[in-house]
Amino acid sequence: MEDCLSLFANILVGFRNTRTFHICWFSPSARCIMAKKSYALPAVAVALAVLACSSVLYTPLPDSVAEQGKLQVLMAFFKIMRAATHVVAFVGPYSHIETMDMMMEMTMAQQYYSASAGDVKLTETEMAGVPVVIYRPVEADTTSAPSTVFFHGGGFVLLSTRAYDFTTYDIARGTKTVVVSVDYRRGLQHPFPAAVHDCINVTTHLLREGHRYGIDVNRIGVAGDSAGGNLATVVALHLGERRKTAQTRDLPSLKFQALFYPLLQAVDFWLPSYMDNNDVTPAILNRNFITYLLAVYFGLGHKARHYGSVMAKGGHIPSQVQKEYSKHVNRSQLCGHHEGGVWSQKQGESGKIRDPYSSGPVDSEHPSVDWELHRLVASKITDPMFSPLFAANVSHAPPTYLHVAEFDVLRDEGLLYASKLRDAGVKVKTHFSKGGVHGEITKVGTKSFEFRLGELALEKMYEFVNETLQGL
Repeated sequence: MEDCLSLFANILVGFRNTRTFHICWFSPSARCIMAKKSYALPAVAVALAVLACSSVLYTPLPDSVAEQGKLQVLMAFFKIMRAATHVVAFVGPYSHIETMDMMMEMTMAQQYYSASAGDVKLTETEMAGVPVVIYRPVEADTTSAPSTVFFHGGGFVLLSTRAYDFTTYDIARGTKTVVVSVDYRRGLQHPFPAAVHDCINVTTHLLREGHRYGIDVNRIGVAGDSAGGNLATVVALHLGERRKTAQTRDLPSLKFQALFYPLLQAVDFWLPSYMDNNDVTPAILNRNFITYLLAVYFGLGHKARHYGSVMAKGGHIPSQVQKEYSKHVNRSQLCGHHEGGVWSQKQGESGKIRDPYSSGPVDSEHPSVDWELHRLVASKITDPMFSPLFAANVSHAPPTYLHVAEFDVLRDEGLLYASKLRDAGVKVKTHFSKGGVHGEITKVGTKSFEFRLGELALEKMYEFVNETLQGL
């Protein structure tokens, strides 16, 4: 923090001295003295403003968070964007979430810049009536290449395939698969389950008609991050279950799923990872922002912000329902061989984790329930088509790569799902990003704002996909 303030101060001093120098150069000495005085006060005012802004934009971070300089800049950017969203929404004709969506699109999603690289061919088209972008490595087989169907993050409400252009481009290069990036309908205009249906329909279409796109239908997998990780999980479980029916028994199976910090449930927002990390990167993702986006996704309209805050406190679900689903969100499963605050090496994980038995509000006196909200969301949050962590049977899931980040509020539900898959006999490779944060795999086209731990997580995913496909 001191280094940042010192840099700002030096810039301001240099600016002030430069302006004074120019006036002195072109003015008589008597006027030079006046100029120095007249510029000193604005310089001090600007310096104070910068100091004030710095204190607001700065976020204290635990020492073990990785690449803090990049993260501070990123969080400052999102803080400014959120503040601007409030102002524009207040004076403009659009709602808060509509304004946020437009501002995110303007700043992050102008066009598909990766198309100019030349090593991946990019095609915009539709599959099953859903817009998609196809990234085909030029070295890929033109008649029977493997494929990864990718679903982007953004809380089911924000971002798009354009915002993920560099990420999906890199996945195509790293996996040497044809990436089909799905521009599914988002929750602001099309609430749950519209996005789920789009993702299922595109994947089903590709499994049936992949040969039309030069894709081997027997070497297709799904991938996604955050909300997109949820969609990938749901698609994999749904298609695995459907293959038992006569109508779709001939449908080829998915060969892998790659999940990056997936959101998998909305019953318990007080898991240890929420309690540990809610205030670590609040400008990127925390409990209140998640529940706000989910309220929009569930179609709660102009009451989404209010209902989102109720959900964050646990007021969307009565204690008896909480207890009924506690077997799926079981803190004791996070314990394993929990020694000294470190996830057991015997479980294949590393990284500091809070005592899983520590209790949040859901374990003590339950908050008052908003029964109207419960009526609106109960069937959604307990539906495996939204909460795959609650699926009764996950044994038909494909081999899984699952990435979680130490300082992410979604960390624990990812670990719980990995445990559930292993118990069902599914091959799982879990990558624990020690020091990592939510969103770390996202690429923006410049190394200055891309995270080393995110790059490592992607490299591990490429290895997993390539090894999985080699055996086919």
